[in-house]
Amino acid sequence: MVIDRRAKRDKLQQALSNFDPYEIAKVFELPPISPTPKNNGGNSQQGQSVSFQDSGLDWTSTLTNYCDAVNAALDGEALKCYEAQSAMHSSFHTVFSSLSENWLVPTMHIICINTHKVAVASDKEASKNDGGKGKEAHSNLQKAVTLLQESYSKTSNDRKEFKSGAPLDEEGSKKAGVLAIVNELFAIYFRLNTLRLCKNLLRPVESRRLHEQGNMSEMVTYR
Repeated sequence: MVIDRRAKRDKLQQALSNFDPYEIAKVFELPPISPTPKNNGGNSQQGQSVSFQDSGLDWTSTLTNYCDAVNAALDGEALKCYEAQSAMHSSFHTVFSSLSENWLVPTMHIICINTHKVAVASDKEASKNDGGKGKEAHSNLQKAVTLLQESYSKTSNDRKEFKSGAPLDEEGSKKAGVLAIVNELFAIYFRLNTLRLCKNLLRPVESRRLHEQGNMSEMVTYR
């Protein structure tokens, strides 16, 4: 089973046409990694480019790597899935940075969550391949931290004033995405036992009182 790349491109195009931030985010949801690896001898579609541009934004690299990540997940290849997911995460940063508005914040959240989950799964696969010696323990999760920290920077450094409850649109601040990313980083820091790094997030978030604004579930999780 492989993803229909043309159908995925058309779905993204439709979501963008509808200008629905949450519909766009759903396009990039990842299926669970299959518990039973499929020995397909390599997916013939891996790396097959999905060319797509919309309103000046080039989604080609993001879509191509996303489709590769989906195929790897369906094949039960966690390491390959993380490789594609991390490449997709990085390329999405370019798309996100090209906009001054905040309507891609929900997509950023989905991508951060996926990167975290796939990194954990890929480290487990690497540990099995290593015979349980622990040489690869948390290797990809540590790399995921760098990606999520960059995502955090791209939201927290927005100069626009954040207004709690404001719609996600052309006028909104990217700071609307800060708290969810911080919560995801907290979860990773706990898993890596690097709680000291939480302080680097606490100070800027609380100095701007971002922990007291926005989505209720995000505020509760932060608390």
